[in-house]
This record gives sequence, C-alpha cells and structure tokens, in this order.
Amino acid sequence: MFAFLSTPKYPLDKSIVLLYILNMQKNKLKEIRCKRKLTLKDLSQKTNLSTSYLSRIENNERVPRVYNAIRIAHALNVGVEDIFFIDDKQEKKKFLKRIKSFFSKQEV
Repeated sequence: MFAFLSTPKYPLDKSIVLLYILNMQKNKLKEIRCKRKLTLKDLSQKTNLSTSYLSRIENNERVPRVYNAIRIAHALNVGVEDIFFIDDKQEKKKFLKRIKSFFSKQEV
C-alpha cells in the first residue's frame, strides 16, 4: 500500500508516514527481526537506537518517531508499511478516509 516509503527515488511525505504510524494496530517488528535472525542488540547497532526503545516499540508500548521508523525499516531492508500496518479492512478504510481528509484540507 505504501511501498514508495522505502524507495529513495521518491520524496518522503512525512505526514503520510506519521499518520500511518499513529493509526497502527500492531506491528511486526519482532517477527521481521527474528526472521532475519537479529537480536535487539544487533538491530540497536544497525539503527543506533537503544535496545529498550526498540523493545518498547515491539511491545506496542511506544510509537516510533517518523525518522526512527524509517531507520528501523531500512536496517531490516523492508518498507515501513511492512512493519507498521493496519490489517483490519474497516480500520484500513478509516485510515484512508483520514488521509484523504487530511490532504483535502491542505493548501496546494
């Protein structure tokens, strides 16, 4: 859905990423990290973020800042949307409606 977030060719619209992360239901950080056989310490070294901060994100106790979410995604070689996502169809519709509303209020 938001594959462009991880593509350096396209400019990053931080407002979309922020809205996306703030509306997340859960995240797949631990699942993806474990699939790549990385410890929290390994990921911490790759991202320069503390292990406790990463652990709190994995446990949905913290919402990462936009640039930290991007750093984590790049360290794992995935898109932000692969880690932080909305899997419920109704929630996804609500989220997309909010994005449309957000951009319709912005000056062009």
